[in-house]
Formats: sequence, structure tokens, C-alpha cells
Amino acid sequence: MTLPDRAFVPVEVTGGVNPEYAVLLGRGTCAKWAQRWSGTGGVLVQFWYATNGPPRMLMERMVRGFTPTSNGVDLLQHGIYCPGGAGPNVCLVNYRWHEKDRALYPVKRTLIDGVRVKHAPRMQWEDAQIWR
Repeated sequence: MTLPDRAFVPVEVTGGVNPEYAVLLGRGTCAKWAQRWSGTGGVLVQFWYATNGPPRMLMERMVRGFTPTSNGVDLLQHGIYCPGGAGPNVCLVNYRWHEKDRALYPVKRTLIDGVRVKHAPRMQWEDAQIWR
């Protein structure tokens, strides 16, 4: 597995002074498995926390897009992450940073089913930006 420098994207999801990093594994290359970190649910993205000590992974998810916020991150995930969701749907999951636990927790899920909610919002990082 080879990850180019452009696979490491500084993002702010904790509201702290130092940025966290999103690792876009879809930008990596692997001689044996070309598409190991991508599929119908999106591409594998890791979020890393790196203050006072060794880096620590906060979260790893298959996503179709994401937008960092001042206190968390919004992810477009596979439909199964929402109650009543399925493969053809998309689930917008809002994760928020909890300083006491130093963790990201889901606080809201919105099913994008094409009926009640017709379209997913535009994400800061999506499609080719996270895939290659």
C-alpha cells in the first residue's frame, strides 16, 4: 500500500488549535488490490487526532462525501447507517466532538431516500476529491 502525501488532508473537527487529519485511502495504490478501500458505500476515510502524544484514530468510515465542521464532521454514508435505509439510499450522519470523552459521536441521521428528502447536500469533499 502506498499513500501519497495528498492522501493526508488537514481538517478541523474538534475545535482545537491543531488540525486533525483525514486520511483518504481512496487515493492510495495497492499492487494486489486496486479497489480495496472503495466500493458502493464510498471510500474508506480515517480521521486522526494528533495533539499531546501519539496520533490516535478517531473514526474510520466508508463515505461518499464529508464536510468538516467547527465541532465535528458531516458524512454521507451508505443508506444502512440510517433507520429504514438500504443500499440505494444515502444517510447524512452528523458527528459531533465531545471534549470530555475526546471522541466523535453521531448526533443526527437523515435518510436521503429520494422521496421525503430528495437530494443529499453538497459536501466539501466528495466524488473524485476523495477517490483519487
